[in-house]
Amino acid sequence: MPSALSPSLTRLADLYYQTKSVMFGDFQLSVHLDNSRLERSPYYLKYPAANTENAALLSELYELVGLMMAKLATTSQPPIQFKRIAAVPKGAVPLAKAMAQRFDDWPANLLVFTKYQQPGGQTIFELTQGEYNPGDDLLIVEDHTSGGRNKVLMLEAARRANLVVTDILTVIDRQQGGVARLATMGVRLQSLLTIEQLLQHGILHGYITNLMVAEVQAYTERNRF
Repeated sequence: MPSALSPSLTRLADLYYQTKSVMFGDFQLSVHLDNSRLERSPYYLKYPAANTENAALLSELYELVGLMMAKLATTSQPPIQFKRIAAVPKGAVPLAKAMAQRFDDWPANLLVFTKYQQPGGQTIFELTQGEYNPGDDLLIVEDHTSGGRNKVLMLEAARRANLVVTDILTVIDRQQGGVARLATMGVRLQSLLTIEQLLQHGILHGYITNLMVAEVQAYTERNRF
C-alpha cells in the first residue's frame, strides 16, 4: 500500500491531472536528442499553454510548487546553501520565479538562463540576465527529471559563469537515473514527487487506469539512463 501524500502533495498531484500536465501516449523526450534510437516514452510531463483547457489552474500549481520548494530549500538536511535561484529553461521558469518571490532578496536573487540550439543540433544554456558575484551559491530549479540531461547542461553553464551548484530541486523525478547521475557530479537532486507517487495517486482518484500505470512502470524499468 503506497504511503499517503501530505495535503499539499495531494493538491499538487491533483493539479497535474486537472491541468493535463501529465499525458499518456507516445512521446519523445530531451534524452532522444542525444540518441534517437531510445524507446519512446508512454507518458509526458509538460505544462500546457496559457490558453488551453484548465490552464487557469496553472497559476495555482506554480504558486504551490514555489511555496513547497522554498520550504524544502530551507528545511533540507544538510541545509542547502544558496544566494541565487535559477530555472532550467524553459518549463521551470515560472516555478523558479514563484519560489524566488518567497525570499526577502527578491528579485535580486533570480538569475535567468537561456537555451540555445547550436549548428549541428548541440544544445547549450547560457546565463543571460541577473547580477551575482563569482563564487555565489546557485540553487537550480527544474520541473521534471528523467536521466538528468538538461540538468547537466545547466550545471555546465552555471560553472562556466563561476557559480557554485550543490543542489537541484525538481517537481517530479521520473526515476530514470537522474539522481544517481547528478550525484557523480557532486550535486544532490531532490524532488517533490516521484512518478510512482503520481501514478498511484492517479489510480486512487480515478484519473488513470491500471494499464497506464503498468505501461509506465515497465518502461521505467527498461529505461534508466
